[in-house]
Amino acid sequence: MSLFTLRTQKMLWGRAAGRCSMMDCRIELVEDATETDNEALVGENCHIVADSEDGPRGKDPLPFDQRAKYGNLILLCRNHHRVIDQQVNTYTVEALNKIKSDHESWVKSTLQIFDEAKQRDDEWYATVVDDWVRRCHLDEWQRWTSWLVGGGPPQIWVDIEADLDELRAWLLNRFWPERYADLEAALSNFRRVLSDLHGTFRRHAIREEDVWITEAFYKKIWHRDPKTYDRLLNQYEAHEDLLTDLTFELTRAANLVLQIVRERMSPSFREAEGKCMVQRGPEEDFSYRTYLPTYSAEQRLEGQLYPGAKKFSAVLKSRDFFFGKAD
Repeated sequence: MSLFTLRTQKMLWGRAAGRCSMMDCRIELVEDATETDNEALVGENCHIVADSEDGPRGKDPLPFDQRAKYGNLILLCRNHHRVIDQQVNTYTVEALNKIKSDHESWVKSTLQIFDEAKQRDDEWYATVVDDWVRRCHLDEWQRWTSWLVGGGPPQIWVDIEADLDELRAWLLNRFWPERYADLEAALSNFRRVLSDLHGTFRRHAIREEDVWITEAFYKKIWHRDPKTYDRLLNQYEAHEDLLTDLTFELTRAANLVLQIVRERMSPSFREAEGKCMVQRGPEEDFSYRTYLPTYSAEQRLEGQLYPGAKKFSAVLKSRDFFFGKAD
């Protein structure tokens, strides 16, 4: 899990215009991309009050849950980061807060490149993305999705199912700044997949303590009518395959959101965590396999994302992985 939220990053870097906050420095902290490498961040998010009591200015009464937030951070180059942490008597909490405030005022009044409307929109998008990360349990993605595609009956924890149900409605009623149409479209695509996955799962789900689990409905009358048993068994297996394919599609949708956030807002977003993956198993050979489902560049370029439940089987063959019957 990232130490700093995307919103915190956008506030800190945007309001400081990506420059060191020291008045006698103010160097740009992003190295431009080259033909062979992406742009590089050479600045650092610096704590005003350290995140531990043993760190610089760490004895301050500021609560620990506030120490990774924008109000306790200042953007500096690496050299000045070392200076403020070694000269704590000179660079007190009060002094650093004033340096930060003065620098942000200088940015607004002096730099013509600073776009206040864009900064406001970026912070809004960042808030939505941070909430989306939390609500869809992105940090637990492989763990909770594996129970939907594993060797046993598809299942999901009650608390996660409730959060996903709320997420569908939450994404639907967002106000959008309409600045990054591709990001808004990617979140809308995620919502549509999630809505169909959730509805499909709940169709045959029963609650057992703290888990929703898919009922083996084909077993109910097998002893009375073998033909009915076979028909229901086929329906159950098709239901399992559809849940698997929808879970993989939701993972593609999540990875698309991550990709666009990195392109539009923060190249380092979730760099440590990486992309979303799904683990499936045990397979027939008792192995567990990990998959990385993504939309291809062509699918993204031509808008060939999730077409809805009725047309989903028609596009399965175009996906990198599929398990159900494709038209």
